[in-house]
Amino acid sequence: MPTGHPLPAKHVHRLLTTSQLFRVVLDAESRILDASYSTRFVPGWMRRLVYTRYDRCGYDDCPVEAKYCDLDHVFNWSDFHRTRPAEIIPACGYHNRDRAEHPDKYRLEKLPDGRWHFTTDRRR
Repeated sequence: MPTGHPLPAKHVHRLLTTSQLFRVVLDAESRILDASYSTRFVPGWMRRLVYTRYDRCGYDDCPVEAKYCDLDHVFNWSDFHRTRPAEIIPACGYHNRDRAEHPDKYRLEKLPDGRWHFTTDRRR
């Protein structure tokens, strides 16, 4: 609030899920606060947020620019039913479909800067 008082959590959740907020709320350590979304599709404001963190496909050394990629859930949406900005990465059409068909082919790792990255398991 302009007065310095925090908003109650239920109001923040309502604003995040029903409005067209474009501002990013960060905590004291510059981490994006959790703004889970219970829908499978990534809303526009979250899409723009993901594009600020990733400039390319999040798989191996794929050269496809993020703006030409689909957005992929790091953890299967069907298992957790949540869409969080910190758990979405850009995936080119090939990698998005290939991981869906061959999930054991890819290894997930978290980079030191907090971003996610998939690498191909060469042993496969």
